[in-house]
Amino acid sequence: MRRKIILIAWGLVFFLAGMVGLIWLSFYLSRPHLSDEFFLNQLQESVEIYIDSYGVTHIFAQNEEDLFLACGFIHARDRMWHMDFNRHLGLGRLTEIFGAQALKTDLMMRTFGLKETVTRDWELLTPREKRLLEKYSAGVNAWLEQKLIWAEPEFVLLRYRPRPWTPQDSLVIKALMALSLSSDATSEAIRSKILKEKGPEVASQLFEEEIKSFPDEVIKADLAKDFLDFILGASNNWVLSGKRTVSGYPLLANDPHLRISLPSVWYEIHLSCPQWSAIGVSMPGIPLVVIGHNRDIAWGFTYSGVDVQDLSGEVLDETKQFYLRQGEWKPLIKKKELFWIKGQAEPQEIIIDWTEEGPLVTPFLFTSSQPLSLRWVIYEGDKSFEAFYRLNRAQNWEEFKAALSLFGAPSQNIVYADKQGNIGYYLSGKIPIRHEEAGLFVLPRENEKTQWSGYIPEEEKPIIYNPPSGMIVTANNRVVPEDYPYYLGQEWDVGYRARRIEELLNRQKTHDIASLAAIQQDVKNLLAQPLVNLIRQYSFRRPEAIKAQEILRDWEGRIDGGREAALFEVFIHQLWKNLYAKILGEDFAEYYHLFRRKKVNFHRLAQSLESSPELASMSWLPLPAHQSFREVCEQSLTEAFLFLQQRFGPLDHWQWSNLHVLELNHFLGRKWLFAFFNSHRLHLDGDLFTVKATFGREFGVSWAPSYRQIIDLSNWDSSVAVFSSGNSGHFLSEFYDNQASLWLEGKYHPLFFSLDNIKKHVRGRIYLSPAKDLH
Repeated sequence: MRRKIILIAWGLVFFLAGMVGLIWLSFYLSRPHLSDEFFLNQLQESVEIYIDSYGVTHIFAQNEEDLFLACGFIHARDRMWHMDFNRHLGLGRLTEIFGAQALKTDLMMRTFGLKETVTRDWELLTPREKRLLEKYSAGVNAWLEQKLIWAEPEFVLLRYRPRPWTPQDSLVIKALMALSLSSDATSEAIRSKILKEKGPEVASQLFEEEIKSFPDEVIKADLAKDFLDFILGASNNWVLSGKRTVSGYPLLANDPHLRISLPSVWYEIHLSCPQWSAIGVSMPGIPLVVIGHNRDIAWGFTYSGVDVQDLSGEVLDETKQFYLRQGEWKPLIKKKELFWIKGQAEPQEIIIDWTEEGPLVTPFLFTSSQPLSLRWVIYEGDKSFEAFYRLNRAQNWEEFKAALSLFGAPSQNIVYADKQGNIGYYLSGKIPIRHEEAGLFVLPRENEKTQWSGYIPEEEKPIIYNPPSGMIVTANNRVVPEDYPYYLGQEWDVGYRARRIEELLNRQKTHDIASLAAIQQDVKNLLAQPLVNLIRQYSFRRPEAIKAQEILRDWEGRIDGGREAALFEVFIHQLWKNLYAKILGEDFAEYYHLFRRKKVNFHRLAQSLESSPELASMSWLPLPAHQSFREVCEQSLTEAFLFLQQRFGPLDHWQWSNLHVLELNHFLGRKWLFAFFNSHRLHLDGDLFTVKATFGREFGVSWAPSYRQIIDLSNWDSSVAVFSSGNSGHFLSEFYDNQASLWLEGKYHPLFFSLDNIKKHVRGRIYLSPAKDLH
């Protein structure tokens, strides 16, 4: 009997091993081939696609419509599950894949109403742009028809097949990016709660320096319990004219700091047809280059920090069917949302109310004692797709400006260079004209200050062309002088990165790709040096603080991987906590997460200490009762020392890079059973305030330079780029995370543009032919 049980057990083991082996073999065989040929029904002429040795896809089509179709085909081939996940996320339909566990996320996304903006965006497209998006969708669907989609790992494991792609799905991806770079409403809620609960005196110590007055009436608001934490980002870009470069031609650098994911938000692609040719990064689902260059110009983006959202308190009648607008009752628009939940036979129905300007966002996004509505520029629709299309084709400054004048959201700082040697800057996006109090706080909607009176005219936006300095730098910092006539917002970065970039650019007369690459990797924190200089002057009593003081004595403020950086980073976190946690209570975590990067009073420390390190006044800091700033510093240093000692032991084991870790993980890899989708744990240097910006909640890393490019206008083939993983979304592909090591080491790959150079570095070829060629 025992022998029989053992045999059965071994039989089960071999059976399970065989099943796992067969599944793994099917996964392996489902990898996209490096060389292949396909015959597509809607293709007019043959298309050649080259995959270079770094995994970059180069598409050469004989006409524009075939180019868009081929782009859809190759995006789907490499990223179909990624695209499908993002459209489900944007439309609030994740429950169809993941079941009831995704319902809260879907409720939030349906409340944001991206589906509404997609409908309006589509209405504003020209027939030509609709035709191109339809071609792109046809390319995606051609892949779905060609491929046994059940063989792709994510679809196999989640047991579903993706529905056909539509042009509107591409517009959803664009709307998701706008959402991920719009933190205005969140800041309004946090400010309003603090002002309401703590009063003006405390608020003045916590808010941005440029907020000089407060509204008479403000509505207390809070983030919903399960509010999604994806609203944060940063970026650097700069451009140098030929007089500042070794070659005599412009150089343009850009590194957007977005949440790092696997697969990446970016896909490196080269789109070429007789009419135009552009290379850089696209977003899977959108058939254009977002950041990069074409045959004539180059461009790069950073988040502008411009305020394009307003939260307001609404007055509803007793029936909850009408809202008050300028003394008149208007009916709420009832939008019925059906949530089809995997595993359930019938959908759940939820009604989301809308005013004429936007949705009621309580209770799924925010909580308040009265209903809150969200007004956001994207709800009116925009022509961002047309803007990108014309940007990819632009040949000069005037065409560049004309393209960006159509851009809606998110608002961006965009730098420019062309082959004729010109450089420029343009602030893009629809920016509403209204009273700044409406943008900073949650006001009653009937307050006349909440009214929007149009948008800032394009000709009155900040525009720079060929400045005498030969240099333009943006790093999410304030882009306009204080006397600029329109309110733009208070979401600016405090400015350490921009200052550091300018400082490094001005250290030498001319630059090349190597010197700009070194700047992108710079990890000096400009807040650190003056603060450490002050610490050196203090006399401490606690032994741990004295030891910490000694460790930092000769440190120059570089946030490298070492123990000094580890000590400073934990110290600065504890300093924030000891100054603000008792005042803010449960709100400290969100305040710290969102406001530490802004120009709040805390950062007056650096300015004050730089001007007068011995006599720096700390009266504007909310010092705890009966404690001096020296005592708060001593407490924070002691806590930092003890934390690192407990975490790592002896001083020689303290490493910032061991605390500052990025988990390069797939969404499904959160479950241990699917951990094979994950890549590496990457140990990073830098922090939120270094040019090489790497940051997250507390000490881990979620946001980092998602893509780096340096474009050489003297020779396109000399340009370089890198991003955090690879082009393929298939975990067994050689291009799944092949660039991660380059990215981690601060290296780049060539961004081949000429066909001759591409052919010298070919790793794979894919041929697309019209289906009629079969006959």
